[in-house]
Order: sequence, then C-alpha cells, then structure tokens
Amino acid sequence: MKTITTNVGVLYMEKEDEREEADRIKIYDSQKRYLEYLPLESVSENSSITSYCNEVAKRLEECDSIDEMLKYLGIEAYTVGTSWTDLLEDIYGLDNYEYDSSIGKYILVADGTEITEQAVLSNEYVNIIGAHYVLNCECGGSMADEIKYVATNLRTGCNGQDCFGCAYLDHQTGYCSADDEIKDCNYCKNAFTDKRLDDDNDLSYTAIGNFEKGYSVFLRASAAYKPPVAIIVQMYRKDLKRNVDIACYAPAYCPICGRKIIENENFLKKEHNQKNTKGVN
Repeated sequence: MKTITTNVGVLYMEKEDEREEADRIKIYDSQKRYLEYLPLESVSENSSITSYCNEVAKRLEECDSIDEMLKYLGIEAYTVGTSWTDLLEDIYGLDNYEYDSSIGKYILVADGTEITEQAVLSNEYVNIIGAHYVLNCECGGSMADEIKYVATNLRTGCNGQDCFGCAYLDHQTGYCSADDEIKDCNYCKNAFTDKRLDDDNDLSYTAIGNFEKGYSVFLRASAAYKPPVAIIVQMYRKDLKRNVDIACYAPAYCPICGRKIIENENFLKKEHNQKNTKGVN
C-alpha cells in the first residue's frame, strides 16, 4: 500500500495494481483499518488512475485538520475525539452507559458489562487517524443491536428504534408524544418521524431558497446523520469539479412546517455545552 503522510496522521492507499475491487481504490487509517474508497468512475477520460490517486494523496497531505480531511473524503457525518471515550455517547446512546467511579470503568447500564477500548474498536465504523478517534456516523456506527433494552417499540411501527434513545418518550410518565407532534413534512421527515422509513432509506436533500450561481442551500434529513435535520450550504468548487459543504446549521424548528425538531435536541445541547466550555477561562 501507498503511505500518505498528512498533517493529521498517516493514511494508507491501495496501489492501482493491488486493488481488491476493480471500480475503486480503498483508503485506510493509521491502523490500516478501512476508512473510505475512491470511486474510479470519477477519473476523467483525460486522466489516469495513477494520476487521480496522486492528486487525492496530495490534497490529503495539504489538509490542516481532521475535519477538512474527512469532508474532502466525503464523510459528512462523524464524531471525532482524542480518546475512545469521546465516542461512547454516539455509539451506545447517552442513557445506556455510565462511568462507575467505584471500579473506574465505563459500563453498560443494562447488564453492567464493561466497555473497553477494544469493544469500541470492534465497531467497524471506528477509525484511528493519528491521535484522533473517528466514528463514521453516515455508515451507522450504532451497537444498538448488541444491547438489550427494557423498552422498545412502544409506538407501533417505529422500526425497532429503542425508546430510551428517543426524545419523544417521557421517561417519568412513560408517555410517547410522537403521534401528537410529528407532521408529514417532505422537507424534515426522516426515520424518527415517519414510521414507513428506516435510517437506511430516509436520506433527503431538498433545495430551499434562491442564491447566486455556484451556491445552493438544502434541508438535509436522515436519522443516520448528526444532526438528523440540518440546513446545508454548498458551493461549487471548480478545482474539485463538485459541490462542497461550506456551512451546516442544526435548526431547532423546521423552517417549512414549523415542527419542533426534537430529534436535534441532543445535538444542540451538546453543541451548546461545548460553546460554554470554550468560553470559560
């Protein structure tokens, strides 16, 4: 494999004559775990696979941050931390794990099983790039199927979504308010709000507003993303020959139907707490 030394950490890329699949070149993280692939359909008629891969490698070497690198690779939804424990909330869910100070370990609330770094790394959507731990949320990094919850599917047709991780459930009263609050809006609906969908088939990008040539704004909705509903601003990059995201905003309410986007609440709380932490001297 070809070694790519970046400002963030070492990456590895398949060589053209050693690739496993004919239509793609795979990229691996610093531990040689699969990270992403380059679709060879992107290679123009006036170029070659080798020159295309060299161009991508050079661009990766120029990235100044982990965020810039991941977005260049087309990974839009992710969680990054300098410790494996920074990924626990998005892997297990905020209410499903805790730190037991008496034994100095993280455990699952359901059965007390210890959560270790090895357990986190067993998730195929976790990568290590230099000093960064990355959870690719677009591919679904959830271990929910391995955890047994007490309450699931209180609302008929919720696609097996666990109720403890759903903000529509009042844990004190056991009342689910989803049917009262959810509206059938083609802009913001996703697997959280439409029981006909699941997070494998609910992704939508719907254009909103009018902007200058080269710019566009979409309302993106999918339960697999963080945040599930976001306003995305894109700009066309001539050097990359594609649109790239230049801004992302997580609204508290849908700008079209006015629904309170309750599935965004955990993301907004986390973002608010991070801003407050940065403001403390």
